[in-house]
Order: sequence, then C-alpha cells, then structure tokens
Amino acid sequence: MNEIYEALDIDTVTVGACEVGSYAWLKLGFVPGDIESFKERVIVNMDANLVSPWDREIVLGILQSSDPKIAWVIADLESFISEPGSLKLGQLLTIGTNWGGKLDRKDPESMERFNAYCQEKLAEKGLA
Repeated sequence: MNEIYEALDIDTVTVGACEVGSYAWLKLGFVPGDIESFKERVIVNMDANLVSPWDREIVLGILQSSDPKIAWVIADLESFISEPGSLKLGQLLTIGTNWGGKLDRKDPESMERFNAYCQEKLAEKGLA
C-alpha cells in the first residue's frame, strides 16, 4: 500500500476509525486528530471495565501528554484483561474510541510503525 501512496505522491492519509478500527489504525501509525477527545474515550473505556489500579495509574500517567502519538502507547499496552474475553489492555482501551485522524507519510516515526506492522502481518501469513 505504501508504494501506491508513493506513486500517487500522497503525503497524508485520513481515516475515520470506529470499533476495532480504532485500535487497528493506531497499530498502523495513524494518530487521532483530536487527542483530547480520544483521551476522554479511553477513560470511559477504562472506567467501564475491570482495569487494575496499577494499570489505571499507568494509563492516567500516559494520558497527561498532549502528543497525539500517546495513542500508540495506549494501543501497545500488553497487560491481559481477563474480563471481557482476554483482551490486551491496549485493545480494551482503544476499541470503540471512534476517532478521525491521519497517517503522515512524511513523519519517520509514523512510517516506521506503519512498515513494521505491515511486515509483521505479512510474516504471520508467510508472505514476508
């Protein structure tokens, strides 16, 4: 996909992320356009689920930043939550946050994340 964007000289890709896409697009290097709204939704998800006091403290610390890339940090949280259904903490907190955002192809961090995730998924399917 990156080659197509390059060939078409596309620097920014925008998405409207909802449900599971709210998590998946973060894994691909997209960031929410309104980080404050994203943070509010993460807190709602945290309050509605069985998040340990330890994990809650970590998440609240991360949410102190105004950098949109903290959404990646949240999505990457690896703790497993036994309820509901053995999700990782990052999934639990970001699925359903429903945000609009972008992938900045000129940002090296975003593209590193994008390429790493694509390579990981290709390797899982035996295509890398």
